[in-house]
Amino acid sequence: MEKNRFEPNHALAMALTKQQVQAYLSLTFEESLRYMKGETLQTNGDRGWILVTIDGYPLGWGKEVKGVVKNFYPKGLRIK
Repeated sequence: MEKNRFEPNHALAMALTKQQVQAYLSLTFEESLRYMKGETLQTNGDRGWILVTIDGYPLGWGKEVKGVVKNFYPKGLRIK
């Protein structure tokens, strides 16, 4: 709990599969590069916390609100 709200840890994302979560987002290779750079992504959903994946493998968390996925990929792991 951070600031009195739930924020899932990156290690949890890496331990899960898309079958184990209620909501996930499958990315293309190009979208995954944008995600790993820390960029936000556009969707059509509003599902809250989602597991971000590529080819079924977890990359991390995103928070989907009103068609925008806010990036929660750890800053220390981001590519430049």
